[in-house]
Amino acid sequence: MKKIVWVVIAVTIVVAGFMLYPRGSDEQQIRNIIKAGAQAIEEKQLGDTLKHVSRKYKDKRGLSYLAIRTIMIRLFAHYSEIDINYSINKLEITGDRATADLSLTVVIVKDGKPAYLLGKASKPGALTLLLKKSGLDWEVIEVKNLELSTITDLVYFDYEAPYTMARKDSLLNTGL
Repeated sequence: MKKIVWVVIAVTIVVAGFMLYPRGSDEQQIRNIIKAGAQAIEEKQLGDTLKHVSRKYKDKRGLSYLAIRTIMIRLFAHYSEIDINYSINKLEITGDRATADLSLTVVIVKDGKPAYLLGKASKPGALTLLLKKSGLDWEVIEVKNLELSTITDLVYFDYEAPYTMARKDSLLNTGL
């Protein structure tokens, strides 16, 4: 009986410690989510990619969580590499809601040929993430301003252009 009491006390302490453990400011949490999401996409980790996307996700184009999951599965299967370079231009937090405006380029590689999937070196793409705090974590509830036409119009790199895929997580721009 004493063993059970000690186990219950230990579990309670661990759970309380987790709940009270400082997780950083809301701003830092959101920045970490964006960074982790980009890294998960580059590493083609579906679970980690969708970890902070709300299961209730629904945007104006009609995309849902399941649609995004399907798109990511196809994207990961279709391209051998994905590279994301982004910057957070603006981050606003009001209560349990947040808006993050990003500039980004997404480069994909298929059959050894890199292409811009979103944005270009000369003009990054833009999107806005809408997030909602759910419990202790933030979730993406909608993506706005994502130009779908930019995704469908792939612009292949000229092999003479001074770009090098140095590592899976970085694309070195040497002057275009």
